[in-house]
Amino acid sequence: MNKSFVFKVERGSLEFEAILSTGENVKLTILESNTNQIQEIERNKESLSSLEMTKKHLSENLKGERAQEFIDDLMENGSLADFYTAINEQFRAIKGAKRKN
Repeated sequence: MNKSFVFKVERGSLEFEAILSTGENVKLTILESNTNQIQEIERNKESLSSLEMTKKHLSENLKGERAQEFIDDLMENGSLADFYTAINEQFRAIKGAKRKN
């Protein structure tokens, strides 16, 4: 008996609101890292500074009118570790909810 199913290829994304150091709110969308980006990070981790790789990664994955302003503010005034921890927790929660359905 042949069974078929549909597999939808889609990249995970997360919409969030950020408060800049100026107190302004911005709405942004971050895309989940794709395999090519992860491989690029692994290949270049010796040659590029981690700061350069982080900026490149954020620039590729953050969408919104003021995405670059958010990146600059995060690098200057925020905690990258806290940002990535929060984003990763949200992606894990979304994936967990999808598995339950």
